[in-house]
Formats: sequence, structure tokens, C-alpha cells
Amino acid sequence: MILNQKAGLDMQHVPFAGSPPALAQVMGGQIPLMFDGVVTSLPFINAGKIKAYGVSGQARSIHFPNLPTFTELGYPELDISNWFGVVASANVPPALLGRINAAVLKAGAAPKVHDRLFALGFEPMEALSSAQLQQSVRAEFDRNAAIVKTFNIQLSQ
Repeated sequence: MILNQKAGLDMQHVPFAGSPPALAQVMGGQIPLMFDGVVTSLPFINAGKIKAYGVSGQARSIHFPNLPTFTELGYPELDISNWFGVVASANVPPALLGRINAAVLKAGAAPKVHDRLFALGFEPMEALSSAQLQQSVRAEFDRNAAIVKTFNIQLSQ
């Protein structure tokens, strides 16, 4: 929807139950393109089965340094990134959260873990504190809420 609006296109969104069936449709020629994460697309891009045209995020992908960002292509509104983090119940005591955070950071810094995640298509990013993660999630929520409102997105029955 955002690309349609900004580029003056008229593409139809086709929902899929995850990346694998959508990738199969792209490779089979049933749909012309999709937006997907590096983690699921990387093997198919490397095998030449699909072609990447741009990446979202603030910087070029470590995996595809010659591929421009959507911001570089003139579409800064498509600066959307995937991430993963560890979350816990609000009832977990702060001391325990601190120990969990330290263990996760230690595991993530281990060369074998880092190398494996990189091979899968993940890119390292600066670890966030609990407060920074909370702020980031809130900003993402607010941004997505604005998109829902702008495009009058509603749940279908």
C-alpha cells in the first residue's frame, strides 16, 4: 500500500500463510513480486531463483552490499526492518530480567552463535537495553497504527 501510494502503482496485496508459499508462487510465476525478509529469501537469491531489487532498513544489507535501500531508491517510507528479541512477563523480577539479559547477550556474542545466525541471513545489530527495546516497540506500534489509519485497514470477517 505504501509503495502503491508513493510510486503511483496499483498492485494488489495477496495474503499468504507465510513466506514459503509466497516464495513458491513468485518462483512459479503466479505472482510477480513479494516483500520478504533476507532470512527466508537468501537461499533463493543466492541460487538465482529470485532477484532482489532493494532492501528496507537504514543501511544496506551485509549480505547484499550492492543492493540499494528503499530510501536510496527514493522511498524512505519503506524503512521497515525485522528483528527479534527476548521478552518476558511484566511480573518477572528485575534481578531475574538482568540475569536473563546478560545470558542472552553472552550467547549472542559467542562466535559460533554469531556465525550461525549470519549464515542464516541475520545481521548483527547493537543490543538494546530493556528500556530501549520498549521504546523501539512503542515507536513501531505507533508507526504501524498510523499506517492502519491512513489506509483504513480493517480486519476481514
